[in-house]
Amino acid sequence: MMVNYSPQVILQLEVYPPDGEPYQATTKAVIPIVNIPQFQPGTEVSVKIHPTNPSIVELDYFGG
Repeated sequence: MMVNYSPQVILQLEVYPPDGEPYQATTKAVIPIVNIPQFQPGTEVSVKIHPTNPSIVELDYFGG
């Protein structure tokens, strides 16, 4: 699916929370086409983890 000419992708992530064991999570994100090379297998990205349901994660585009 495209959103404003940017693809919506499904990302399979290995999440390393600061206070727990690593786990697998899946999320959808709209990635500007020029940024696709930054989202290749093995690349580290920042994510936000839902406080009560850690299986819900989203990209933290601003690293905050």
